[in-house]
Amino acid sequence: MKKLLPFIIVFLALALAQTEPVTVKLEAYVVSTITKEDGTTEEQFTEAKEARPGQIVEYRVVVTNVSDETLPASNAVITGPIPATTVYIAETATPTSESARLEYSADGGQTFSVPPLMIKVKNDKGEEVEVEATPEQYTAARWIILQALEPKQEIIFKYRVTVK
Repeated sequence: MKKLLPFIIVFLALALAQTEPVTVKLEAYVVSTITKEDGTTEEQFTEAKEARPGQIVEYRVVVTNVSDETLPASNAVITGPIPATTVYIAETATPTSESARLEYSADGGQTFSVPPLMIKVKNDKGEEVEVEATPEQYTAARWIILQALEPKQEIIFKYRVTVK
């Protein structure tokens, strides 16, 4: 079983850098699919303290304006690292709307952009060339909040990974 605690500690350290009127909380859930009596399926979420290889984990980054004032977004940035013991599942990060711009990193969070992400690799001749990174190579997701946060407003950013 893979422990998720080291990832949570790293993320909470990043969250502490936020300004006081805004809180950032990370939640992690193991996702399983259950079949109901009528044959339909439904996702079930269990708080993730540990996860086994092959399991899907959904991270939820909850951003809340805890003040009584509207806070300008001013392009506030929220980053969710993708742990090295996991692989990002393509197109699972939300929201992807006018409320926030979603970007990814494939270099440990040093640079971000919207897909396609380009990474440098060595080809057969030993030359460094740029190629498009696959979602499985992503190392972090980040959201740039584009709207003001109203008093007590909460925005939830989600993304899923598979445990290696």
